[in-house]
Amino acid sequence: MVDGNMYFHAGKSKNITFRVSDGASILFGKTDILSLPNSTQISDLQNLIKKHIQNVDAWNTMFSTLQTQIYDSKTEATHMVNEIKLIKQNITALIKARKGSGRTNARLRKLLTMVNENIVKVVKMIQTDECQQNPCQNGGTCIDLVSKYQCLCPSHFGGKNCDERVDECELYGKTHLGCQNNATCSNNGILPGFICHCQKGFHGRRCQIKSTSCDYSLDLCGEHGHCMPGSSSDSYKCLCEFGYISDDDPSNPTCIDVNECAEKPCHPGAECINLPGGFKCSSCPIGLQGNGINCFDIDECREEMSNDCSKNPKVQCLNTWGSYHCGPCPGKYK
Repeated sequence: MVDGNMYFHAGKSKNITFRVSDGASILFGKTDILSLPNSTQISDLQNLIKKHIQNVDAWNTMFSTLQTQIYDSKTEATHMVNEIKLIKQNITALIKARKGSGRTNARLRKLLTMVNENIVKVVKMIQTDECQQNPCQNGGTCIDLVSKYQCLCPSHFGGKNCDERVDECELYGKTHLGCQNNATCSNNGILPGFICHCQKGFHGRRCQIKSTSCDYSLDLCGEHGHCMPGSSSDSYKCLCEFGYISDDDPSNPTCIDVNECAEKPCHPGAECINLPGGFKCSSCPIGLQGNGINCFDIDECREEMSNDCSKNPKVQCLNTWGSYHCGPCPGKYK
């Protein structure tokens, strides 16, 4: 000790070692150096970041390819629709020209009618929106292609229909981004992220600190909460933003998302998707249109290609709520 200053000086190639018992800390100011990541954790974090960069690059490549596929599919579909419309016009003209020309022409008219019906089916297949069935789950975005669809999943879900939950506890485990100090990790349901259940004496979103001082507000309450000192020196509470609520764990009341879907705000048949701080509804059920909260009937009878009622001979289409039905066949038809 010199003039109030303390120096630690080890001999050449020697060490200075600080040892503490279990549950103790070594503090520099307010920072517990035992809670800082070691070289192995930093290396794990660097590898994790590198892995995420590779994933982002892969997603960018996939998205670019998907954009090209969508453009090509839509162009091809438009071309096919135009070609089929031209064929239909020619067939209709031929049928009219051949009417009343005898038994041979009757067989020809029947054949042309069958061809016309098949063309109608092909047009309907092209114009069918495969996304109307809402195949993409858990907030996935559906891209309609010709006779198929593609789901763009949120980061915490995968699979063809976004129905496979990514295990973020395993993904971030044993890294500085995961739960610390032997905390128990659980994935956050349909929301991104995970929840850390702290061992006694630890607090914060990742159970990374021992202090309950509101100087560590972000660590204690999360980015959607504000720390308020409690009635005792070792207690605190979190005031959460709209859409968030304090966790019911009294030792770690960090702000977590409110599940608005529990109140069933969407129209019957539309899926409610819980989001951080809010929610959204999927598309309306088949036969209805709207924003998922309010849905209204679609008149399938307005457009010929929107219903299966016979076009030749003409059969009346009768619209109903969420659907339609066809009138009786005329004359000798059945």
